[in-house]
Amino acid sequence: MNKTTKTVDFCRLRNSLRISKKAISFQLTDWLPKIILLVIVFVFTVFIVESFYRFELNVESIRSEVLAYNLFVSDKLNYYDEEINRLYIGIIDKNKFDNLDLSEYSYGKKRYYSAKLTLLNLDDPNEVIEKYYNKEEYENWIPLSFDKTKYYVLYKEYYVFIKDQGKTSRGKLSIELITPNG
Repeated sequence: MNKTTKTVDFCRLRNSLRISKKAISFQLTDWLPKIILLVIVFVFTVFIVESFYRFELNVESIRSEVLAYNLFVSDKLNYYDEEINRLYIGIIDKNKFDNLDLSEYSYGKKRYYSAKLTLLNLDDPNEVIEKYYNKEEYENWIPLSFDKTKYYVLYKEYYVFIKDQGKTSRGKLSIELITPNG
């Protein structure tokens, strides 16, 4: 190639790049709706992807239900017949309940929940026995438990029989669990 063809090509390229202001304005107005649509689609896609990653799994209610159930069916609380080697769930042995130590029920760290068990004798309403697990935290959390975003409170009542030295009476076992959320 000679020098003149290079110059001619450069001049032709420079002339082709010269676009009037009117043409630039027209091209911009032609692309503006496409750019706006592209931005909307991008923002929507980011929103959808972000919503999948922000999913929270709250297991406090399940954990509290399991703990209350395990307390209710525990062999440390229910009457055990040694003759036939059977545990009677729903028949509370009063002697076992009096000597119940809830610190044996350590599901995770102690700060994760607190519990109050109340045994009420329905035949003798003056007879009420209360047991606590993590009593200090229970007394701190119970006034704050109205805030459902910070604390989960589970209250379960079970109608039971109370066996005390061979005598059986009707009773009610109340289990109140407080768990901080998150």
